[in-house]
Amino acid sequence: MLNLVDRLLKQKPIADERIRYVKQRDDSDCGRACLCMMGYDGYQMFSRSGGIRVDKVAKKFGYTKNQISLIELNNNTFFEEPHFLTVSTMRAEQWGFLAVLHAVIGYKDQIYCPSLGIFKISEYTKYIWGRTIAGFPVPFAYESNLNLPRLTPCNSQRVL
Repeated sequence: MLNLVDRLLKQKPIADERIRYVKQRDDSDCGRACLCMMGYDGYQMFSRSGGIRVDKVAKKFGYTKNQISLIELNNNTFFEEPHFLTVSTMRAEQWGFLAVLHAVIGYKDQIYCPSLGIFKISEYTKYIWGRTIAGFPVPFAYESNLNLPRLTPCNSQRVL
């Protein structure tokens, strides 16, 4: 599996210039890193104590739990606007299997994964994460009129 991931990481798709790729700092940091990719200060929006739930992120953008869509990624998936997505997979543990949730950004035909990099959706779903369970559109910070903390040249250095 490691050789496959290494091969995929060497075949980098071209990133969209409107998304600034941010690598997550630790295992529970993916949601905050995704918000930073969109120009928001995810570290100011949410405390650093553990992961953040997708419904908490959605609420910041004015969505209710009922407005979070179930989105199944496949080879034909194309996002006209950026989406904050939660993907899931199963991980083998000593006592059985554990469902693992992970936040990513979906935009156009690519996935911006804060732990592994930028991938075509077809490659990401086939080789890395199983499926998407929830998602909603997130505007780029510079296009949004929402009153949310944003990255500035000064505080973006601390994130990256």
